[in-house]
Amino acid sequence: MKRKFALSVGIPAYNEAENITHLLDSLLRQKQDGFRLVEIIVVSDGSTDGTNELVKQYKKGPIKLIEGRSRLGQQVRQNQLLETFKGDVLAVIEADILLADENVLAELVRPFCENNPNLGMVVGQGLPIEPQGFYERILFNGLEFKRALFADWKKGINVYTAGGHSMKAMSRQFTQKLRWPKHVPEDAYTYFKLKELGLGMIRNPKARAYMRNVTTFGDRKKQVKKFISGKAALEAHFPKGWLQSEYMISPTFVLRHLIGNFRKNPVWTTLFLGELVTNRIAVLRRSAFSALHEIYSSSKKLVECQPKVEVTGHKPSISVGIPAYNEEENIGRLLESLLKQKITKGFLKEIIVVSDGSTDKTDSIIKAAGSKKISLIVHQKRMGQAVAQNDIAKHATGDVLVLLNGDVLPHANDFLDRIIEPIIYDKSVGLVGADTISSEPKTLFERVIAGSHEIKKRLYKEIDGGNNIYLCHGRGRALRRDLYKKIVWAKGFPEDAYSYIFCRMHGYKFVFCEDANVIFRSPTNINDHIKQSLRFMAGRQKIETEYKELTKKSYQIPLGVYFKVGVISAISSPVVLIGYVLINLYARILFLRKRNYSSIWDISKSSKKVVYG
Repeated sequence: MKRKFALSVGIPAYNEAENITHLLDSLLRQKQDGFRLVEIIVVSDGSTDGTNELVKQYKKGPIKLIEGRSRLGQQVRQNQLLETFKGDVLAVIEADILLADENVLAELVRPFCENNPNLGMVVGQGLPIEPQGFYERILFNGLEFKRALFADWKKGINVYTAGGHSMKAMSRQFTQKLRWPKHVPEDAYTYFKLKELGLGMIRNPKARAYMRNVTTFGDRKKQVKKFISGKAALEAHFPKGWLQSEYMISPTFVLRHLIGNFRKNPVWTTLFLGELVTNRIAVLRRSAFSALHEIYSSSKKLVECQPKVEVTGHKPSISVGIPAYNEEENIGRLLESLLKQKITKGFLKEIIVVSDGSTDKTDSIIKAAGSKKISLIVHQKRMGQAVAQNDIAKHATGDVLVLLNGDVLPHANDFLDRIIEPIIYDKSVGLVGADTISSEPKTLFERVIAGSHEIKKRLYKEIDGGNNIYLCHGRGRALRRDLYKKIVWAKGFPEDAYSYIFCRMHGYKFVFCEDANVIFRSPTNINDHIKQSLRFMAGRQKIETEYKELTKKSYQIPLGVYFKVGVISAISSPVVLIGYVLINLYARILFLRKRNYSSIWDISKSSKKVVYG
């Protein structure tokens, strides 16, 4: 008669608010065939995004939460699981997956229920979700190739399958003798420790979980870097020759699989090989393995997330600040749009507009808006955006300050909810940048500039998941009160880049929020575009003279990212790419002749009117 095992499920989690409740739901839907689920232990590794609060509020099932006060790494948290679980078998499941059906846990436990006294571990099978972008599709093809290769090599029992695509079950016989050192890759270490103890491993492809691959070059680079440094870290614990023999796959075996994959899909296979070579080159410099490796933010979200919990404990008040100079074309629409925002995560307390020496109808339009929430501060002469924003920060009283240029419009009626979200769910976030959407271009030149904007966005989003200085721009930002009450925008510096540098220097994170969009209009003529380009170039040079090391690092773009985005753009938008390169080259030549930065620039008049009519 088969024994019915007591099963403990352990979930190490760091900032998994996007998926944790969905995973718990899928665990509690499992059919307890051959096992009895005694506990689900969530070990939070210093999460700051509301993960802990979501688990506490989840009232269903035998769920326990172990709260780590700081981030120590997955190895430390999994050791806590080994020391606290009560079952006969421990299933360790990553927090960013979803179980594919109601029989996953039963399939993981099934081999233990049979007569397998020497069995130490059972691993499952990952099912990548359908890719949504071009680069993600390249990686998807590569993942499918590697999955088939590893499943075939040594009948699927090897170091490459030991991770079980983030899902594995281990016997108490094994866990009693297992403790993860801090600075090693835990999945590979588990496999080698299992082999060292003479215990067996079974791979059960019926135990399936949905997973999402990384979607950006930056996250892919982190993956490759972690894998390479992880192999080196294992040499301190196991014989080097043994490690090499386990990691080595016969070249003819790889070639046979590669040819088969190429015959089925030559284009995507070629692109994957190119991507693989590019990433290997990008991480040639060896670095030590860290237990606190960088998170792959692009692989976190599998489904639309449920409502999160504000870590602030109350509905935050929102101040909106708008520095404005001659914005009669758009300011009325902007104010109307802000007053119509549907806000559930906070409330709109005030809109502060600083008219910086406007000589058109800007002031009268603001006064006619007819809302007590709107206040107008008038500068008799133009003093620059930095001074205007200092006035806004001085008078603002909200928990969060949202700064918007006067020539943009929120894309959605919940824009304010979206842009404040990272701040209210993560105390370490001080500054949030909005995404931008160009309005429908009306001229050929405007079409080229709008297209080039999309190319640059594609490039910048590949760097640290978009959390970089390039995507911290003046069109739309949100600042935590602790930050905006400290910052004083210095005259003569680019205020957007200065915001980013100030945020980082004061220990806060900058987050790019792709879900919060503002609409803007691209310049319609070359003179206005040149004004914007010169302002950016001169501003960068100015801030680099003051904050050399941090600025240099912040503006750095890996060559691999340039190459990848360049190839994609040359294929998808060759005319736009060529046109933009020529225009940008012309702007750089002009910049070499005039290198000074001014806080008061000539405005680009053609980009002022966002909505036509």
